[in-house]
Amino acid sequence: MKHLLYILFVAVLISSCEKTEKVDDFPVHKSQLVTNCFFNEDTCFVFFLSKSLSPIDNAPFKNMNSSNAFIRVFENGILFDSFRYDASSKNYHGDENKRPKVGALYKFECSYPGFPLVYAEDYIPSKAVVKKHSIYTNVTRTWENTDTAVYGIYNVNLKVELDPVKTGNCLILSFEETDSILRGYYYYSSSRTKMNLKDLNPENEYVYAGNKLFIYNEKGIKSLALQWENYGVLFKNKVTVIQDLKLQTCSKSTFEYLRRMTVQGENADDPFSEPTPISNSIQNGFGVFGGINEMKYRFRY
Repeated sequence: MKHLLYILFVAVLISSCEKTEKVDDFPVHKSQLVTNCFFNEDTCFVFFLSKSLSPIDNAPFKNMNSSNAFIRVFENGILFDSFRYDASSKNYHGDENKRPKVGALYKFECSYPGFPLVYAEDYIPSKAVVKKHSIYTNVTRTWENTDTAVYGIYNVNLKVELDPVKTGNCLILSFEETDSILRGYYYYSSSRTKMNLKDLNPENEYVYAGNKLFIYNEKGIKSLALQWENYGVLFKNKVTVIQDLKLQTCSKSTFEYLRRMTVQGENADDPFSEPTPISNSIQNGFGVFGGINEMKYRFRY
């Protein structure tokens, strides 16, 4: 009897393992146009076209490099420029002398055989304006303390007051290295020692990813209370570091696209991270059409 029960158990186990899912059981989404274009007042419009693929589609990814695409851009409702495919640069661009302007509303339309018309609109916001700033440092751990310098770990606290009329609601902040210092056996590089960058202003929402701080305030960003950690040399009686603070302003849709794209890229190798879906600002397709403005502000400590 026990032998018969064992045979029946094995038979049921084998039959259950033979069940498989067919490819037909999974939905195959129709391809859509993917259009990407970031623009500012210093360059002409440049478009990159591709198409989306279903997760189980084994077709190779490729850009839509073809003269069949017809792209137009309108400025405040009036035709601004049309675009052609450039085989050398593998993108679509128009007249090099036609640059978008701050504050104007731009809309693009793109038609491609076999796809519905895709379109989106955005603008270039005004640059962020820094009215004043204050900065101080505090040493949290000391390796060596001399008459002229401290070697160790220290926090940098930077408070920035902005012109709230011109900053917009979204800000992407990053640092650019402008000076490195070599003293004896200690090498200090401002771009390599930043850690835990944060905005301590409770009025602002922020996410730190990809060495950038994405800051949002629906009422407008009036001030920043930045803090980060450095290690190395900190001179007592003279400037140790010269840095440029890069401030990029953009619309909420462009901000969300860049924020989510950066967070997704940073978490790509972490199997336990929460999925971050990429936002989309293109109607009838995917991608982004976004205006960005940028300014740099230099500070020393």
